[in-house]
Amino acid sequence: MPLRLRLFSRGPVLPLSALLWLQKYRKGIIQGLFLLFLIGTTIYFIQTERGEVAAIAGHLAQADWMWVLIGIAVTALYIALQGSMYVYSFAAIGQSIGLKEGIRLFVRRFGLSVLLPAGGVTSLAFFTGDFEKRGISKQEIHIASSLYAFVGFVSLLLVAIPVGLWALLTKGLHGDEMLGFAALAVISGLLGWAGWSAAHGGRVFRLLERYAADMAEVLVGLRARGFQWQAFSRVNMASLGVEITGIVHLYIAMRALGVAEASMTAAVMGYTLCTVVMSVSPFLRGLGAVELTLAVVLHQYGMVYTDAIAVTMLFRFFEFWTPLLASAGSVGLQRDQLLWRMLPAPLLMAVGLLNIASAMTPGLVHRVRLLDEFLPDSVLAASNMLVLMSGVVMLFLSVYLFKGYRFAWLGALALSTVSVLGHLTKALDYEEALVAALLIVVLCWTRRDYFKKAQPGWRWFGLRTAALVLAGVFTYGFIGFYFLDIKHFDVDLTTAQSIRGTLEKMLFLDLSDLHPRTVYGKFFLLSIELASATMWVFVAYGFVRPYLMSPQENGDNRQIALDMVHRFGSSSLDYFKTYFDKQFYFAPDGNGFVAYRVANGFAMVLEKPVAPDEAGQRQLLQQFEDYCRGRSLKTAYYRVSACDLALFQSFGKKSLFIGQVGIADLSTFSLEGKERKALRNTISSIERKGYRAHIYTAPLSGGLVQKLKAVSDEWLAEQDWEEMVFSQGIFSAQEIKNQPVITLEDEEGKVMAFLNIIPDFTPGEGSYDLIRKTADAPGGAMDYLMMEAFGYFTRLGLRFVDLGMAPLSGLDETHNLPEKGIKLAYERLRALAHYRGLRQFKEKYATTWENKYLVYGATYDLLELPKALGKVVRLDKAIAG
Repeated sequence: MPLRLRLFSRGPVLPLSALLWLQKYRKGIIQGLFLLFLIGTTIYFIQTERGEVAAIAGHLAQADWMWVLIGIAVTALYIALQGSMYVYSFAAIGQSIGLKEGIRLFVRRFGLSVLLPAGGVTSLAFFTGDFEKRGISKQEIHIASSLYAFVGFVSLLLVAIPVGLWALLTKGLHGDEMLGFAALAVISGLLGWAGWSAAHGGRVFRLLERYAADMAEVLVGLRARGFQWQAFSRVNMASLGVEITGIVHLYIAMRALGVAEASMTAAVMGYTLCTVVMSVSPFLRGLGAVELTLAVVLHQYGMVYTDAIAVTMLFRFFEFWTPLLASAGSVGLQRDQLLWRMLPAPLLMAVGLLNIASAMTPGLVHRVRLLDEFLPDSVLAASNMLVLMSGVVMLFLSVYLFKGYRFAWLGALALSTVSVLGHLTKALDYEEALVAALLIVVLCWTRRDYFKKAQPGWRWFGLRTAALVLAGVFTYGFIGFYFLDIKHFDVDLTTAQSIRGTLEKMLFLDLSDLHPRTVYGKFFLLSIELASATMWVFVAYGFVRPYLMSPQENGDNRQIALDMVHRFGSSSLDYFKTYFDKQFYFAPDGNGFVAYRVANGFAMVLEKPVAPDEAGQRQLLQQFEDYCRGRSLKTAYYRVSACDLALFQSFGKKSLFIGQVGIADLSTFSLEGKERKALRNTISSIERKGYRAHIYTAPLSGGLVQKLKAVSDEWLAEQDWEEMVFSQGIFSAQEIKNQPVITLEDEEGKVMAFLNIIPDFTPGEGSYDLIRKTADAPGGAMDYLMMEAFGYFTRLGLRFVDLGMAPLSGLDETHNLPEKGIKLAYERLRALAHYRGLRQFKEKYATTWENKYLVYGATYDLLELPKALGKVVRLDKAIAG
């Protein structure tokens, strides 16, 4: 019988294993349920608001557009004031953000608040990632957001109380309005008490100490350095400005619709009462309740219900729908969104297919007759051919557009423009023209993503494209000849005649007796010849282009890089930046270099540039970015430290957590204590068996190098691993003979395990590279070598030891989908079990851990980087020699 736990005195019982499963995966279950809730509320919101959208469209059509434009301008001011509230809320606690960041935070949270219960408050917990990357803690973000919410309630209360009293004395208030005022007063009072209690060490502060210690610590620090009351007063001023813009919006809506009863008094009363209802509404920002309340209030001020509803709809457009569109735009209209990088290629293909279908089907008769009055038949026929040809070429260009080629982007832009003009002049097909115009907009928006130039492989590109064009032209010609009406050539062509006619025109021959009788027939033959000429140009240029290009610069001067590392080096990875597998980009002024390898269109850089100082690194980074862009290479930076992320973020780069590096502090590390007992026993056991450690200084003898190679080969064969490079070394006789080596040997002098010491340019730090053993080495041989290495570094006067990276480990808190995937893979995939074992080995010695990141340019790069990185870390036998 499985152990069962009764949850209630009566009712069902659950197996303990099920409870443990729920406990283990509760976070994922909650996130899944939250996602389902968002999807459900989104569907419900769209279904319920469709009628309002249609009503708004109708009222806008009747409104005075001058007043509408003024209302939209006031909406822009409203959004700016909301953003400034965030700016001053952060300033009040000693943190600085820009107005642009404050506006972005508001519009993003506004969109989410529509879908969340008590959305205006609950949305304050979201979109903290950008600020956390800047060093602002999540607790500080929540405190600043709480200040924002608190001041918003207070300013509304300051407006609502006198207005509510006036309404009560003059017009009267119905139940919902009274309930809203009471709830607002209670909420504001509770927020005020909670803020005072938290700031002065009261009950709320004690609760924070118990359940949110980090936030309590921030409050203690805030009291120590002082609260910025001047900034807090500016939050209040901006918040009052928000309320004023709302009143102005309602008055503008009245004037725009020409309502005779328009008055500022009605605007003040209507805005205040409906905002009170919205602020305490638990769902969809007062959906339904706001409209009802405002319509009733406006009716009390003399408006007929139809006018009141119309004003309400227009007011909602200003206060709700325009900010909601801004919210959608802030998320969707970012060039780095994966959607924008993926969209142009399939859209180009779709437009190409649309062009072909449109050209091969007759236009609408009434549109063609209208065009006949202005344009001759020859122009109509030419436009039809241009649309058809552009469609064929678009299909082929879409492949290269997907790969990011600049020429494909230019071609797509030109062909899209031709398509717009062609559709309009062939049959007034404005629907197809609008689709092509949309493609132009998308291409212009994503223009920065297309910078790759053709490389020497252009020969194969030309041949492949020529083959595709050949197939397309032949298909087009055959279908055209076979199905063209007899009136165009005075003959009904057979299959064989259609094939022969197509091939002749593709080779610019005129052997068949095919003489067009109509303008359409002439342009049909001309289109085949033009497409064929394009094909032959691709072939010719594909052969000539490689010989016109200058050879790629190698820049492989290792000695110069070594000298610079000794002058400017500051990292444990600087040694590997001069490894034989690297290419080098040297600063034009000779003060620094970048170490990288090229794979799959990426220049993969190891860590940061080597330069005298941060200013030199920044300048060199800009020069290298320009260098790579000119050679159609994207850039990525591998194993960047957290302290260097700001340098790359200033270039608009993004980062992804990839693991942690363990650091051992020799000043605090000791074999004493209960937790080190197993390690002490291991060392004693090895020494009792007669094994001893030996330290060999460079240069090593040839015989010793051969012994070390035998150990390395056996280790690789046993583990079934291949040598990896780029951020680590391989066994190289040329390299290791010039490095100190620590070995573990038996009584007969056989090397059972070894560890090699490599240069580390971090001040006060030592590092090692390879640590390998034979299959018959005693248990704990690796630990024994580590202790000997620690002693060696201590005698050199070093305090720290770089233990190397534990890939994918150490990610406790995830911020985005890729990081969630990394964490899940590390914890669940059996194939990554050796990474978990590596982490456990290093944890025995590490006293601190440093985060490492992969820095890249755009979200789309994450789809290509794993393959590029896989090629970079593999050993190139040709390079290794």
